[in-house]
Amino acid sequence: MSDLTLFQGDALESLYKATETLSKSQMIPYHLRGKSADIFAILVMGQELNIAPMTALNSINVIQGKPTISPQLMIALTRAKFPNAYIEIKIDDENKTATCSTARDMAQKELAYTSTWDMDKAALMGLTGKDNYKKQAVNMLKWRAVAESFRVTFPDVLMGLYAPEEFQDFDGKELRTVENLTPSKEELEEDFPIPENEKEIGGEDYCFQNGKFKGKQMKEVEIVELEDYVITLEKRAESQGLKAWENEIHTSMCAYLERVYKA
Repeated sequence: MSDLTLFQGDALESLYKATETLSKSQMIPYHLRGKSADIFAILVMGQELNIAPMTALNSINVIQGKPTISPQLMIALTRAKFPNAYIEIKIDDENKTATCSTARDMAQKELAYTSTWDMDKAALMGLTGKDNYKKQAVNMLKWRAVAESFRVTFPDVLMGLYAPEEFQDFDGKELRTVENLTPSKEELEEDFPIPENEKEIGGEDYCFQNGKFKGKQMKEVEIVELEDYVITLEKRAESQGLKAWENEIHTSMCAYLERVYKA
């Protein structure tokens, strides 16, 4: 049960200060460093799920603005609330098939919901070409089956949350899962490209996804800062060239500044 006192008076101020401190820690996931607002949101979600703060930070991923939790955490949360739940996971390595059957109580196992994932089903979803399905197909199929079955049987536990494995980006490429190692900055740039609906060149709503102004819109940045960053990018282009996302940002900044100058 959510405790609304979290958002009142000293409790809110204390939590905010805690997120500021956590955002500077080397112990939290790379993609959360420097993002106290995201940390705050994850801690609140963790409280809703009744899990400890550090567990929340390491188990809840925000993908495309949607919080997701690992299949392992789905199982743990369910076991905590329904210790007598029927959960059966079967793996067939030879045929690359994974099945998960779930019921809220062992006495209801005959009525269990069963989710089965195989490579044919993955192919219909356009997943078999993904790197994870080439390297660890059975493991990916297992967690898909678990997430699907648990969401049907235990909706009150999961509160509509999905597993990271189930989310796909705008190009249909599967996003990073919580099982992978903490991504490097370069991997994050590759895995989280600028969304198509935020690519309007020079548009007021353009949101920076990479670099110095990550998470900000152009209209939220001082003009002089934009001008300085354009100069920095141009110098970098001359000396070592720019990455694709840097080119996009440079083009967008120039178009935006041009419109500002004309106004």
